[in-house]
Amino acid sequence: MTSPQRMRSAAMKAPNASGVPSAGVLPSLVMAARMSLESGHLTSEELERVTRLVARAGLPTHVSNVKPGAALDHMRIDKKVQAGRIRLVLLRGIGSAFVTAEYAEPALHRTLATHLG
Repeated sequence: MTSPQRMRSAAMKAPNASGVPSAGVLPSLVMAARMSLESGHLTSEELERVTRLVARAGLPTHVSNVKPGAALDHMRIDKKVQAGRIRLVLLRGIGSAFVTAEYAEPALHRTLATHLG
């Protein structure tokens, strides 16, 4: 099984918030990569690499049936929220993730607008 096939298989088995298997984790991966670029932690080449890998696996990099505002509302009640601040999983390079609340709000809004709706 190739790397994109393994990614697709794992994504389809991963439960979403309601416990139903979903590929929703993959658009989130691409969004995390874009936010990481916006925050200066990832290069544009690394963002493109992540995006190509997800697309090559036949998985979505954009979710058209979710509006950015609705996603933001859900993010505000996520388990990673601390002291009212949305914390995000970002990348310091491919394979090196970290959780942070240190990011520019406009960058989050741009990222959601790029990948949702």
